[in-house]
Amino acid sequence: MNNIHSKSYIPLSHKSLIAGADISAWRFIGIDGEPCQLGTQIAGIPEDNAELGNEFSVVSLGSCIVLSAGAIFKGDRVISDVNGEAISIGSANWSNTVLKSVDETKVSDITLVDDSDLKIDIRASETITTRFVLSAENLKAATQSIKLNLNLPIGATVVATVDGGQQIDFSSPATVSLTTTQKKDIIIEAVITNSTTAGQVALQWAQNTSDASGIKILKGSKITANPEGLYTANSVIAEETVSSGDYLRVNL
Repeated sequence: MNNIHSKSYIPLSHKSLIAGADISAWRFIGIDGEPCQLGTQIAGIPEDNAELGNEFSVVSLGSCIVLSAGAIFKGDRVISDVNGEAISIGSANWSNTVLKSVDETKVSDITLVDDSDLKIDIRASETITTRFVLSAENLKAATQSIKLNLNLPIGATVVATVDGGQQIDFSSPATVSLTTTQKKDIIIEAVITNSTTAGQVALQWAQNTSDASGIKILKGSKITANPEGLYTANSVIAEETVSSGDYLRVNL
């Protein structure tokens, strides 16, 4: 464990609360004056211990120090665990839109491989929401339809829909074929929950049936990914990288 006395921070505002339980310093405290539970709203962080029923103050704005209950990276969104200690729900800074840099055509090619651009990192045990918008051309007949897949880390699960309706279980992996008579934007929306191995979520696509006419995914097709929003509103930002059990500086 690192030393609390080696930590510097800049509190900008304090607020007073009445302790609804015995309070330990350097833990997340809720608006009820009790230690935060998992993902609950954070009122601030006390710099001193307090006993049940006593008035105490918390740092409510600016930077402060909190005890971590897991490894946390600089820039992560951090929430309270069940003991008022800090845990990560993933990076706050990678809320990404990744664009396809060039048009790509597949001719007589039915092999699913990762797209060179349309992929995003996912951390161990992280849940993200993703939205793929694929601008496709030459989907003119059944012989020129496209098949799609998501390549996930081992053990990851996904719930996905295509074009707002058809639900697809890509974790099998499964594929979906779409046919249109014109240029089309194909929209895939997915909630992906990773297992214990970090990796990437990558779009795979190919012709459904080998055909010399080819199909094309256009430049500007994109994937947008964000941390799953269940706890995001009750999170603060880590200002440094620490190990489990270390004291962490956060921005409230």
